[in-house]
Amino acid sequence: MASLPGLTESLQPIDIDNNFNEPHRLSVPQASEWRVQVPPESTLTIKVLSGIAEIFGTELANDVDYCFQGTKFALYAVEPIELEWKCPELSESISDETSMINVYNLHFALEKMRISSFDGPRVLIVGDSSTGKSSLAKTLCSYAIKYKQYQPLYVNLNPQDGIFSPPGCLSATPISDILDVESNSWGQSMTGGA
Repeated sequence: MASLPGLTESLQPIDIDNNFNEPHRLSVPQASEWRVQVPPESTLTIKVLSGIAEIFGTELANDVDYCFQGTKFALYAVEPIELEWKCPELSESISDETSMINVYNLHFALEKMRISSFDGPRVLIVGDSSTGKSSLAKTLCSYAIKYKQYQPLYVNLNPQDGIFSPPGCLSATPISDILDVESNSWGQSMTGGA
């Protein structure tokens, strides 16, 4: 037994740098985005201390911890924000080059159409892979629910996405509640498919 590697060595505590457990403070100017990519093996904890911040159109409450793992998102500063974050490994940047003003304009144009028509507007979002189609759809659904109690119908025509359905299916799903910003699987079925 003593010949097995590691059995005769004494157990020594590993010296781990705990700087990542200490909160970092960050200021994000108004109309800017904090773009974040969290690796699957890391967890990012965010707490908004002051100001109004949104992720996919959903406002984050102040002084509440939000945890993210293995995801990529942009936190938009509606007004100047102060936040605390903790994460051992994080790819992040602040950018004032954002398309949110266009998203707001689109939302208000759709809102005018909702007021003037009983059926409401129909929007088709098309584009290349990884160009923000799902992010735009999440944001528009959140705004439609947040500003008035509309129930947008989200139709997914890409069977590879598996949004609100098992992979390989198309779906038409009414969105009736604000989306959970901490969830990596917005609208994705938890079934794996064959």
